[in-house]
Amino acid sequence: MLFVDDIHDTGHTLKELISLFSEFKPKRIDSAVLVKRPDKPVTIDLKFSGMVCKDFIIGYGLDLDEWARHFPEIYEKI
Repeated sequence: MLFVDDIHDTGHTLKELISLFSEFKPKRIDSAVLVKRPDKPVTIDLKFSGMVCKDFIIGYGLDLDEWARHFPEIYEKI
């Protein structure tokens, strides 16, 4: 079983999914994120991450108060 999330920020989403689906006793549970933030503590075992960002990002579904969600790429504050 593989769970994929857009960004690892608090880890709450993946932690909850893993907890819920562990009850079904899958052979294996892995987790992946598109963007990992090194400034946030990782509370689960992330097997895969697409990229690492050091600051705030927007675009491609990630927004700032509903702004920039429609951008076709991901942008990081530099």
